[in-house]
Amino acid sequence: MGALCDITMRPEVHPHWLFQFRVAALEPAVRVVKAGGGLVAMELTLPTGERLAICDDPQGAAFALRELAR
Repeated sequence: MGALCDITMRPEVHPHWLFQFRVAALEPAVRVVKAGGGLVAMELTLPTGERLAICDDPQGAAFALRELAR
């Protein structure tokens, strides 16, 4: 899954693909990212009730974790 975002007002963000991986539960997945040396930049809840965590792996590659609405 993917999404498009307007980054014109965020000069520190370069254009890139943000791959999203579905997880059963966001909290445990976020703990795994942090334990592995990754960064969780932002967590948010979408209007649909789905939850996202925007992350970077230890090498700086961006990805997102997505928990479906319950």
